[in-house]
Amino acid sequence: MASQLPPVRPMRLTFGGRVPDRDIVGRDETADSLWGDLVGNSFQISEMRRFGKSTILRLMESRAPEGWLCVRTTMQDVLSTSDLLELTLNELLGQTKVKTKIKRHVERGLLSFVKQVDGIEVNAKVAKVSLSPQIKRSACQTFRSLLESLAADLRKDDAYLAIMWDEFPDSIAAIQRNEGAAAARDVLALLKASRQSDDGQRIRWVFTGSIGFHHVQRALGGHGQEMGDVTVRDIGPLTPEWTSWLAAALLMDIGLEDEPAARALAGVAEGVPFVVEMMVKYLRDNLKSASRALPQDGAAAQKLLLAAAGDPAIGANWTPLLTKVEDYYQDKAPLAEAILDAVARSPQTLAEVTAGLDTAAPDQRTVRQVMDLLLSDRYLAFDQASALYSWRHRPLQLIWRARRRDI
Repeated sequence: MASQLPPVRPMRLTFGGRVPDRDIVGRDETADSLWGDLVGNSFQISEMRRFGKSTILRLMESRAPEGWLCVRTTMQDVLSTSDLLELTLNELLGQTKVKTKIKRHVERGLLSFVKQVDGIEVNAKVAKVSLSPQIKRSACQTFRSLLESLAADLRKDDAYLAIMWDEFPDSIAAIQRNEGAAAARDVLALLKASRQSDDGQRIRWVFTGSIGFHHVQRALGGHGQEMGDVTVRDIGPLTPEWTSWLAAALLMDIGLEDEPAARALAGVAEGVPFVVEMMVKYLRDNLKSASRALPQDGAAAQKLLLAAAGDPAIGANWTPLLTKVEDYYQDKAPLAEAILDAVARSPQTLAEVTAGLDTAAPDQRTVRQVMDLLLSDRYLAFDQASALYSWRHRPLQLIWRARRRDI
């Protein structure tokens, strides 16, 4: 409830950068809910860029239940299976933000593992692991041994480990490019075998990624069975109360305190934090007459959003939903964009979308396949009762139309 929120305080714009820990707001219940799920099963979070995936992992780490150790890292720089192993070893060894007793469980399992495997050098002074060329060549098998050793030690001490890999699809795609599809499938199969083993129940995984993991799976072949045991969670938008709080906090930092304006911004943002930030940035850079020009209702706030989205100074970093279509859909990108254009104008059925495409468009089956991908990528939503496809988040629909000059 709104009455339970803390007093509004100034909050700085991050311009797409890291949100300070003290400025992670409105997500405590989400983090606790995710922990409730993780105790029972590993899961993946697939949301668009800048929707708060990395932020929620940091919050989960800070709110870990008693008896849990968290290891959190981004996977974007992983280019090979040996990179994956080396990064994981170093993150385990360098874990310091946990209670000493819990950390000791993982350190003991890690050091026991290192003693059993030749070719792994541990530099205790800098808490860094180095792999020999031989270990790098057998990285997948070595990784399996590491997980088995850790899991057995955790089970012995009744402790648990959560491994949180941010942007996991990027690492699998990189392994596929550099080592081949078979190597990427081997990594996924190894992780699944670990999750399903008896000792493996002591280790839980959180995989996050911007749109694209199912694209990676399609490129690997098969039916995605390697991740079939991992549930899918989304973060969802902020509540209306927290969205208004965030808008007020950001406005306060640029010297504008106006509660009706904060509510108007929150209403059009519909709980998407980066949309609020984008509008406040536009106000900061373009507002000349302070509160007189602040939007006081939904119509004025929507006009502001369209102006911000269409401003060349905003840049692609503020509208990541545009660039990812071409990145991931590749030869299907023109069709995906045409579908998004059509549904952005009005909700439509599959038949209506297909009929509205030009005469050279593919058949309905191909259109359905791309629309299914757009559903998985959180662009679109589908209503069973009406059979209508619509944009999942209206503010992103407005941004899309503004950036495509299709208003």
